[in-house]
Amino acid sequence: MNGAGQGNQIRSFLFGLCLLAGSLSVSAQEVAEQQQTPAMRDLYHLSSLQMAGRKTGSAGSELARQYLISRLTDAGWKPCGEHWEQRFQFQANGQMLTGTNVLACQSPLPADQQVIVLSAHYDHLGAHHEKVFFGADDNASGVAALLEIASRLKQAPSEHPVAMAFFDAEEMGLRGSHMFVKDNPELIRQTALNINLDMVGRADKDELYVAGTHHTPALKEVVQAIPANPALRLTAGHDLPGTGQDDWASQSDHFAFHRAGIPFLYFGVEDHADYHQPGDVAEKIQPAKFMAVIDLIEQALRQADLRLSSLPVRQSTVAAAGSATNH
Repeated sequence: MNGAGQGNQIRSFLFGLCLLAGSLSVSAQEVAEQQQTPAMRDLYHLSSLQMAGRKTGSAGSELARQYLISRLTDAGWKPCGEHWEQRFQFQANGQMLTGTNVLACQSPLPADQQVIVLSAHYDHLGAHHEKVFFGADDNASGVAALLEIASRLKQAPSEHPVAMAFFDAEEMGLRGSHMFVKDNPELIRQTALNINLDMVGRADKDELYVAGTHHTPALKEVVQAIPANPALRLTAGHDLPGTGQDDWASQSDHFAFHRAGIPFLYFGVEDHADYHQPGDVAEKIQPAKFMAVIDLIEQALRQADLRLSSLPVRQSTVAAAGSATNH
């Protein structure tokens, strides 16, 4: 390596250290204490400087996928097909890009059973103008929650088979989820419900929202059956057509399922000051509250599992109002 190359490497290293130091608002001891649970360790790792914002097509995105597959393997999950990864191509800003979804199952999916698909996007915004967008809440939180639920399902399996989809390129127009629905017709035919997680870490107002019951009233019974959690309010809403940005039906990956006529429950929090900002870091997520969120979402899955046969049969085509926007 020549001297100029060494100088550039040193500057890049120091720049990375400055970014990391600037993102920390708690002590090293407090960070260690926050990472006592596997879910928080996953969240910290996925939103670390090493992942560099997990932008579609980046080295950080590949590292995130490798980590996902390793954690899913540890939890006893397997690819739904021959491979963990499903690649797709799309055009953005005049370029042809490649995205990669990760799909996991506990066991081969029976051809005659209804399936619940749990989903979360793992991509984020990457780095811009020497700033890393870490994407802890958006959406390392949703991914970490799914990994925790994957572990719990190993210990206490559901009655109906569950598939987990980790989508890429959500931040570029929900590309991964739309390609998933298009490229997996048999799985989509069997899918009775999508439970999508996007921004579930920052319940700063002690409130978690669930959208989807307006479009599928039968899901109200599922939501009402979720045991109350003293640490968190679960509020149904943000799904009324004609309410602009307050209507979340098209604002994350559940929209692809909604367009295909599949009922959905979307869990998330309202936007905060760090939404799509470099300040969206793991240190701002409260571990106890995050675990309460995961507990509620797991209970939603369990209650939906008990009532899956009561959900409406999917129509072949549904004209969902609105256009796709990313959360």
